[in-house]
Amino acid sequence: MPGPGRGEWWEVCGFGPTGCSTASGSTGQTPPPAWTDSNSLITLGLIWGALAASLIAGQFSIRKPPKLELAKGFVGGVLLGIGAGLAGGCNVGGFYSSVSALSGSGLVMLIGLLAGAHVGLKYLYWEMEHLSGSTVGAAPPDSTRLPAWVKPVAGWVLLLAGIATVYGVYRPQGRIIQGGVLLCGLGFGVILVRSRFCFARAFREPFMTGEAKVTQAVILSLAISVIGFSLLKWGGVRMEGSYIAPNFGLGALVGGFIFGFGMLITGGCGSGTAWRAAEGQVKLMVALVVFALSNSPHQGAA
Repeated sequence: MPGPGRGEWWEVCGFGPTGCSTASGSTGQTPPPAWTDSNSLITLGLIWGALAASLIAGQFSIRKPPKLELAKGFVGGVLLGIGAGLAGGCNVGGFYSSVSALSGSGLVMLIGLLAGAHVGLKYLYWEMEHLSGSTVGAAPPDSTRLPAWVKPVAGWVLLLAGIATVYGVYRPQGRIIQGGVLLCGLGFGVILVRSRFCFARAFREPFMTGEAKVTQAVILSLAISVIGFSLLKWGGVRMEGSYIAPNFGLGALVGGFIFGFGMLITGGCGSGTAWRAAEGQVKLMVALVVFALSNSPHQGAA
């Protein structure tokens, strides 16, 4: 059965090496179908849950950005895909999960992410000074004119349909792990929409607005995750070399730089791009599609 082993909850929920990572393509084997692959399922579940949550909150609306923002979404998506391919994962798989597992490649990618985000911030400041007229444009009001109850009802139906898929489709087929991955993805999507959590904010806000709550949350959660992984390895639950990525060096550094820059001009990290696209933001929809397409060649060549 493809996917993580039974009982390994951190892998089921996407925190293992498959979480937003390209490492799964390094075996040279034919990848499993999308509906059974843990990477695909966690992403599908995240988008599914985020769409449901945004509908329940009445926040879903198709938002068309100015042309320059649309172009930034395209270019940023390409950079996210290339950066994740070089680093062996996005901000979650290449940085967060790697650092949690005590892999040096995660620390190297962090250096690249910081450098890329710094350059991205410089560009955003330059853009505000010289191209502000091309980027300003509030999201248009929702033109669907539906009754107020329609969106929340549709959201609850969508969320319940996701849960029903887990227990009505995957469970009867004996695909308990795959169903668990999809269920975790649904939960992640709901949590991300409600918390507005995004790594791009963690790298951007302290320097642009002075607000650092998201940054503090990332640091705290990373510290807890490192302790957890350390205990698992120290206790022999996992081998010391488990989840140690082979991308230590230029791959992680350059990939992190490219990803960090792309993250800033896109306005979202890997997961942030997904849940914002599910809210109806066209710029992030473009970025998400291009991210997937530009990263896919690396799956078989990682």
